[in-house]
This record gives sequence, structure tokens and C-alpha cells, in this order.
Amino acid sequence: MKIKKIVSFLFYPLFFLFSLGQLARVSFYHQQVNGYLYEMMMLVILFLLMVKYKIKPLTIAFYKNKYIFWFFFYCIMSFFYKIGDFTRLENYIALLYQARLFFYFLAFFYLTYFLKKEKLTSRVFTNALMLFFSITVIISFIQYFLYKDLRNLLYLGWDPHLYRIFGSYLDPYVAAAIYGLAFFYLFFKRKNLFNYVLLACYFIFIFLTFSRIGYVAFTVTLLLILLKKKWYKTVILTFILITFLVVIIPKPQGEGVNLGRIFSVNSRIDDYRLAEKIWEKSPLIGIGYNRIRYIKERLNIFDYKNLAVSHAGASFHSSFIIILVCTGLIGLLVFLKGFITLFWLTELTRYVFLYISLFSLADNVLLHPFVLFFTLMLVSLSHKQE
Repeated sequence: MKIKKIVSFLFYPLFFLFSLGQLARVSFYHQQVNGYLYEMMMLVILFLLMVKYKIKPLTIAFYKNKYIFWFFFYCIMSFFYKIGDFTRLENYIALLYQARLFFYFLAFFYLTYFLKKEKLTSRVFTNALMLFFSITVIISFIQYFLYKDLRNLLYLGWDPHLYRIFGSYLDPYVAAAIYGLAFFYLFFKRKNLFNYVLLACYFIFIFLTFSRIGYVAFTVTLLLILLKKKWYKTVILTFILITFLVVIIPKPQGEGVNLGRIFSVNSRIDDYRLAEKIWEKSPLIGIGYNRIRYIKERLNIFDYKNLAVSHAGASFHSSFIIILVCTGLIGLLVFLKGFITLFWLTELTRYVFLYISLFSLADNVLLHPFVLFFTLMLVSLSHKQE
């Protein structure tokens, strides 16, 4: 069987495993290192594509967007610059984070080349993506009605979310990012009855996450799309519908569904202050990607009762702040330059990155494995239309 057919077939298990989210996770070193089954499938696909195309996709990608490569080069520089300040195990774990980030973009470059080079593969990819959309809707409905309380997983480092939709991702913010990306892809896709049903589901799901930054990012992005299309009446109706949904969505009890909650705002302010304190130690080069957890340990951040288990221990409440702290001001500027290049590829990529960028100002979604993977997959498919 030709590599083309094998890779095309593997799209289906890839997106099926991705739809399982945290249910298909494997953890090491007290959850400091996490891997997912879809990543193993992606690794197989990448290996096959590298056998087929050698380094040609990389040379083309470097020609089109040098700044992504420069960013990874700068990550390596900042990593070795501070390597003596950390233990061997800490450096090893931090290097794994960096390797994953590089792996995702490497797979993106090869997959983009594959979809543009081989005929009909994008159709298979789209069908596999629709499988993911369908399974995600089913899992999200089941979770919301049958498993509304995440407090029983508090000992594993998950936040005690109650009466919020989080699907298989066990985090409403990550779920909101995925739902929004799915919505905007389906919005630009050719419409049929099934697509409209999925659109309606994802539209409602976003508001059931009770993610306020998700509300803002989604509303701003959607209204800008409608204004660009000059659908002025639809803009007014959409704004009224969103306001209506925010008011009527069920809010049984708990701080998580209280849209006026102040606690999360204060925690983010404290988080940004801590990030500033760490960044000042190395403003230009950074501390290396990703050593945030270990710096927090040295500063005795007692807010994290179990820093080794906490899923917030290795990050801050903003993807851009994480990059600033880890790679310094220079690294952030290089990253943004590469980011902007991808932003302008197609109409879909512009709104996808706008949504994720707004969201990432107050929550670390862009660098989350699920969101980064899904974003790059949508960009790969959209890139074919460039």
C-alpha cells in the first residue's frame, strides 16, 4: 500500500483519538510529563511523510516563514543559557516541552505540504475532521448531562468545575477554545443541514463553558466576520441572541457559573504580577522553555498547594506571557512575527488566530497541546486554498 493511502487512512484514528482528549492521556513523573494517544498517531504520520518527502517540506516552510524556525533556534539558545540553574531532571522535562512544540510545527509543515501535493487527500482529511466534530458533540452532551461535577478529580490537579461543559478536555477554557475553532471552521465551510446542526451545538456549548474571556473572544470574532461580509442585520440579531443566551443559560449554583465572579479576576492579576517578577530576572533571553514550574518552586509559591500535580503549575494565565517569560522579549517578538505570517494566509486563518489570540490574552489556550494541535490542523487544511 502506498504511503499516500496509509497516511490518508490514519487521519481517521488520529482525529478519533484526539476527540477522546484527556481520556487518552499517559502521564509520567507525577503528571509533570503528559502524552496523548493522538500524538503517537501523529508521530507515525510524520515518520511516513518524512520517508516520502525527505526534507523538501522543511525547505519550503523555511522559505515562507523563517521566523518560526528562528523562534525554535532562540528557544534552544535560551534553554542552554540557563541550563546550569536547574537539575538534570528539570532540564530533561523542560526539553520535552520544547520538543513537543517543535514536533507539532514539524508535523504541520509536512501535513500542509502533503495536503497541497496529493489530490483528494484534503477530502479524506475533511471527512476525518467531521468525525471529530460529531464525536465531540456527543461526548460534550453526555458530560454536561451526566457528569457535571469535576470536584472528584481535585486530587489529580483538576479545578473543581461544577455545572459547566468541559467535554473530554476536563477544562472549560480549553473546551471553549476547541468549540470556537470548530464553529469558525464550520461557518466558512460549505453548508448543509448537518453542518447547521453542528454549528448550533458548538454555538451553545461555548456559552455553557461559562468562560468569560471565551465569550468576549467569540463575540468579537463573530461580529467582525459578519461586519466584513456586510451582514448588518445579522450583526444586530447575533448580538441580541448572544445577550439572550448569556442571560438564560442555566446557573444552578457555585462560583464557576457566576458570571460576575471576582475571584478569577484577582487570581489572574496575581498571576501576571508573578510573571513580571520572574521575567525581570532575564528580560531579554528568558528562563528557557518551559521551566516555569521550577522557578515557582524556588520562589515558594504557596498558592499552588501541590505544584507537582497542579495543571497550572507550569504556566501562566496567558500564552503570550508564557512565551515572554520563557524566551524573553526577543523571543516573543520573533514568535509574533512568525505568528502574523500564518495569520494572513487565508480568510479562515485570520479569524482562527484572532479568536485564539484574544482568548490567549487571559488564558493559556494557544500553547495547550489540544488547542495548538487543532489550530495547526485547521491552518493546514486552509493553507491548501492559499
